Amino acid sequence: MAFSTAPVELKETLATDQFITALTESDIRIRIKQAHPKDLNEAIPLAVELDANNKAEKQSAVRIASKEQTLDQFRDLLSDLSKKVDSLQKKQYTPKRENKPQQRTCYYCKKPGHFKRNCIKYKRDKERNKERQHGS
Repeated sequence: MAFSTAPVELKETLATDQFITALTESDIRIRIKQAHPKDLNEAIPLAVELDANNKAEKQSAVRIASKEQTLDQFRDLLSDLSKKVDSLQKKQYTPKRENKPQQRTCYYCKKPGHFKRNCIKYKRDKERNKERQHGS
């Protein structure tokens, strides 16, 4: 060992510096240096706490991004549905008589232009039947 005769405080300071330097995330490394830990017993829990906070922040950011993406998808679906509803309202059923002139056909004499209740032949035939029934 190179520092076997070094005082304990020096060994502790070197170990703490080595630990901080070995940290991969620069923001954690900077925050620990700013906290001025006296030894490894202060540096390690601080590093663990900062790492946990970073992971929680990243997960929160992912959740927020996921919620925003879901909200965007919902908005797209809502827009599509709105367009389809508008399209269906435009294609809504309109009675045929509005599109074509009315064609009335009598079911009794089969001539166009009137209905059975207004048919002259039907009324005449109905009167003849009444006269036959009363006259017999």
